[in-house]
Amino acid sequence: MTKFVWMKRTFEAGGYHRVQEQFAKDARRLGDPKEMLMLLVDVRPLVQTIYMCLPETLASTYPGFELISSDAELPKEVNLLFGDQYEFLKRFKFPTRRL
Repeated sequence: MTKFVWMKRTFEAGGYHRVQEQFAKDARRLGDPKEMLMLLVDVRPLVQTIYMCLPETLASTYPGFELISSDAELPKEVNLLFGDQYEFLKRFKFPTRRL
């Protein structure tokens, strides 16, 4: 059975797009496992933190990402960039708009 891990990295000015493309290619190559999720949190204007759940065997192919050791480190409200929406909604909520 494949072990999945969570990782995160902060980017500026949308610099995560190449990572998103690689993540999508990896997911397709593996048959789109429902556990593979890519999430985004806006930290401040033009700064985002990307969270990814992926097979442990792929972790080293994403330089600059740090391993998350506990689910408590994951945000509760995030945006889904890539992955199964049903799987996403089992654990997370979309951010609420603050006026």
